[in-house]
Amino acid sequence: MAQTIWGIHAGRDGEVDALFKSGFVAIGFQPTPDLRTLPSNREAFKETVRRSFPMMKPNAIPNIAGQLFRFAHELNTKDLIVYRSKVDKMIHIGTDLGEYEYRKDIDSEFPHVRKVRWIKSLSPLNVTQGAKFEIGSALTLFQVRNYS
Repeated sequence: MAQTIWGIHAGRDGEVDALFKSGFVAIGFQPTPDLRTLPSNREAFKETVRRSFPMMKPNAIPNIAGQLFRFAHELNTKDLIVYRSKVDKMIHIGTDLGEYEYRKDIDSEFPHVRKVRWIKSLSPLNVTQGAKFEIGSALTLFQVRNYS
């Protein structure tokens, strides 16, 4: 079985790039609570997103809920994680090191975290255009499938 590869963004403008480089990956979607307190099913996540964001368009709710669910329950230890830094412009590849954690003490805007060990950094010049497009997804968290 092929190794699962996840793409993630360090905030819209790279605002959590330093957090990523310190050994974590994180997603925000505030004010969602600690995801460990929710039943581990997608409907519970959708309901939490509805309550957390009462003005959100209904068709956006499953998208956000799905990303939160995957971050908490589908990322596994040893999965690869890829992100393109908006700060240093490099593409960083790492491995997930553990379970989901809720850590407002690390970053109150991006409290949903996982530990990561960065193993390689690549210049975008060394990556195909298709791979760059795929890791440039509009989603915060996504699976890399086509250019893994």
